[in-house]
Amino acid sequence: MAKEKSCSSSLLLLHLLFFSFNTHLSYEAHIIYPGQSLHFNQTIVSKGGTFELGFFTPGNSHNYYIGIWYTKATPRTVVWVANRETPISNSPSSELKLLKTHNLVLLDGSKNPVWSTNITSTTSNSTVAELLDSGNLILQGDNVIWQSFDHPTNCWLPGGRLGLNRPTGENVFITSWKSPDDPAMGDYSFGVDPTRDQLVQLYKGVQQYWTSGEWNGQYFSLVPELTRNQFYNFSYSNSSKYITYSILDPSIVTHFTVDVSGQGKMWWLKSATESILVWLQPRDQCDIYSYCGAFGVCSQNTLDSCACLRGFEPVSTREWGLGVWNGGCLRTSALRCAKNGSGGGGGDRRINSGSLVGAIIGCVAMMSLLVFLIWKLRFQWTQTTLELSKNSLSTFKYRDLEHVTKNFSERLGRGGFGSVYKGAFPDSTVVAVKKLEGFSQGEKQFRTEILAVGLIQHVNLLRLRGFCCQGSKRLLVYDYMPNGSLETHLFKNPSNRLDWKTRSNYSLIYLVTDSVKA
Repeated sequence: MAKEKSCSSSLLLLHLLFFSFNTHLSYEAHIIYPGQSLHFNQTIVSKGGTFELGFFTPGNSHNYYIGIWYTKATPRTVVWVANRETPISNSPSSELKLLKTHNLVLLDGSKNPVWSTNITSTTSNSTVAELLDSGNLILQGDNVIWQSFDHPTNCWLPGGRLGLNRPTGENVFITSWKSPDDPAMGDYSFGVDPTRDQLVQLYKGVQQYWTSGEWNGQYFSLVPELTRNQFYNFSYSNSSKYITYSILDPSIVTHFTVDVSGQGKMWWLKSATESILVWLQPRDQCDIYSYCGAFGVCSQNTLDSCACLRGFEPVSTREWGLGVWNGGCLRTSALRCAKNGSGGGGGDRRINSGSLVGAIIGCVAMMSLLVFLIWKLRFQWTQTTLELSKNSLSTFKYRDLEHVTKNFSERLGRGGFGSVYKGAFPDSTVVAVKKLEGFSQGEKQFRTEILAVGLIQHVNLLRLRGFCCQGSKRLLVYDYMPNGSLETHLFKNPSNRLDWKTRSNYSLIYLVTDSVKA
């Protein structure tokens, strides 16, 4: 950034001739004024020097994008991309320009607009673009008329909001890059499920593969460590349906991102060359939907999490080398099924009767193996069921539990794995029926609770009476607790606090239960 103004016209002319070779755009290096342009060899830097905005090329790509990144981080950590879906290739003559119509526009080499802030109307007489030390790019006149925080890409910075944007009605998510070389929208996203007041991770915006559990007024039920720590202050609004967070220690530089593999990660930039991973979900990578992509197999017991099926190879060996497997696998040789002849094309030099018989025998053998495996799994589950039945656990039919709960009409509560309903047996015994939801997490929770809680009988421990395992339905039947959850007495109800002795006794029970689960 130039520090002194020239005093002679000759020096001023010389300065203008070499203006395009300056590192920063203007004397106020964090601002773009109306009519000014940012060219491919120029950047603006936030006032405190934390963030920088300019043209960049990701990975091995030859395309150019406008982005925001940490000024001092090595390698470059990009936190926002303007034209993630519309890259440009002729960058030397491209420019990011602030028009006098109050819009910030990216023009390609032919001066065609490829991205814009799309401001339709404003009462401001003059507007400037400013890069703040929070990483937020704003257009400001009399007030802020546009900001990048309302249009995040794959990163969530402190001060930014995820969830419902009331003025537009949009539910704002962050979405992963398509690949390390392409910042276009990928398959994985992170944001707020306003219908249940919880955080979720989604595959292609539809398939949920992780949830935080519901907000209870202080924290999300399944990830209390995210909101109960000495570094971050998370705030969720039940009425407005959005979440934001701030940093308690201003010296900490941090961001939350959804990477191309589908994991949500909280990073702390400890130094210019070192970033520390402080939180991630899901911890088990194989819980991520389509983590290994098409024809890929996920395993936590090998050095590489993913492998291709026999006869297949990675679509991109470079991405697999970087630990990004969701591109999947493809066949090592194409199928050749066309017949020979005038209209056949290049098929196999056709298949003889011996090969056909061999193929049929192979198919029969595979079907037999599949039937055997299904029978074996059912036998193992039946054996487990019988063993649990001997320990006073009962099996229930789904239809009977519908009747007991009056078609699940009285809900007692809801958690990350499903909802709990009140029911009554014909002998007037009141029970609580937990109806688990979600294929992956629900199934794991179902098996864990049966094996950990079902085999323990203790006078002070909640009793598991039985379960229902019918098709895809998983339900657990517990004794009913008329005084509600222990959590209510420990944290939520100051007028009904437990004394220290009672808390100690309950803590002992929890320790016993946790040791059994472990």
